[in-house]
Amino acid sequence: MSEFVQLLEKSLGSFDLEELGAGVAFMQALPRACVLTPLRTQQQLATRNRDHLDSLVSTVEDRARPSHTADLLELWSGSLSAIATWSSLLIQRLEAGEYVMAGEKPGGAGARREGRSSPGSKRAR
Repeated sequence: MSEFVQLLEKSLGSFDLEELGAGVAFMQALPRACVLTPLRTQQQLATRNRDHLDSLVSTVEDRARPSHTADLLELWSGSLSAIATWSSLLIQRLEAGEYVMAGEKPGGAGARREGRSSPGSKRAR
């Protein structure tokens, strides 16, 4: 496996927005299954970590000591929640056949045709 493919698959499993964004920018260079696997793992880990952070917020007894602790936990939880939701919607679009991925022909079985609605997509068609 080439270094490019390894880095691309790693980036698709990242919570770091720049790294994840780079993975999304180049994801069509990979076969669909090679994109879905790290995205599913990332979505599951983001959800688990968010749930863990949410449980920690309730253990912070007094927001005044230190005042930033609960706020930081909520910030991180909110960020992970957004990433998990976004990843879930991208996974749905990929599963529905959106995008032409490596090894697929435009308009083929894996590629969804233009003009059709996409699960969770806010983009106008």
